[in-house]
Amino acid sequence: MSNQEKGLNASELRDLLKHLKDGGIQTMLGAFGFAHLNYTKKQLEAIEDKINDQYPEGHKPKSLATLIPFGFFLGECIIKNVPGAHWHVPEDVEGIFDISVKITSDKHGSEVYPFRRIQKYWFDRSDKLSVMLQMIEFMNEMSLDIGYQEKRAEAEGWIQTNFGIKFRMHIKDKNSGHTKGVGHNVKLSEEEEKKIMKKIEDGHK
Repeated sequence: MSNQEKGLNASELRDLLKHLKDGGIQTMLGAFGFAHLNYTKKQLEAIEDKINDQYPEGHKPKSLATLIPFGFFLGECIIKNVPGAHWHVPEDVEGIFDISVKITSDKHGSEVYPFRRIQKYWFDRSDKLSVMLQMIEFMNEMSLDIGYQEKRAEAEGWIQTNFGIKFRMHIKDKNSGHTKGVGHNVKLSEEEEKKIMKKIEDGHK
């Protein structure tokens, strides 16, 4: 890890996040033509297009500052669109790539690292940022609690998501050994997986 990446401690990184929230991000992304930030999926897709236009895949950023506004924007998109999401700066942080967005809900918790994701995206455009946001929304909507899923499921175990797709997961009952229509270890054919991923990438229109 370079000195540049290690330069800020936890307190300084929290101050940086506050500065960006208080208008710094608007100034930085305003230079790219974004006069108003609404942190929607559509705007995230526009940010992706701008990155692809201004910085071709594999382009080496001149400094860490090039990545900061895009990493912050991605984090704020998650926070604005996923209930329970919030920034987290650990006390033992070694740099900006250790800042995460934690997602806590009555179903389960998870953690993602927006600045690391932007760094990866800079050199590998195969996974879209907007798809990442949709998958986080999808996973946050799900619950690992079988009772919760059973209440949501239709008669044959199908569960409707907010994305306009249905899924059915299967488990074996510990007592009877019979397969139930709700649970985990979803089995999809390769063709079905492609269809679902296409729906996600197309915004489920």
